[in-house]
Amino acid sequence: MVGTPTYLAPELWFGGEADERTDIYALGVTLHVMLTGVTPFDGWSMSQLRAAHIAAKRPELQLPRDEPLNNRLEPLLLSCLAWSAADRVQSVRELHDALLELFDPTSWTAEDAEAFWKAAEKARFG
Repeated sequence: MVGTPTYLAPELWFGGEADERTDIYALGVTLHVMLTGVTPFDGWSMSQLRAAHIAAKRPELQLPRDEPLNNRLEPLLLSCLAWSAADRVQSVRELHDALLELFDPTSWTAEDAEAFWKAAEKARFG
């Protein structure tokens, strides 16, 4: 098995083949970390990480609930993190197109970004 355990798609834990969807899973983990500051599945050992990826409940973004981005981004991100490759976003092109649909440069200002990160930090650290 090759890869960083925290970012490995569930099928790789069973010796499955890597494809575009396994990369989409790893990108989903990366996006989760970028938005929340934590990985969606935790474990201190390979066996704990494997169990977390296989048996864990579906992760949540845990963004502030009043954050409008959450309602649009969370379903897409969770689709990237689907346990079954068949349930994931199927291609990078599909993911690209879905992200473009979310993009609205007029709806997000520098002040919005600062408020988002302050609220996320407060939610995480108190």
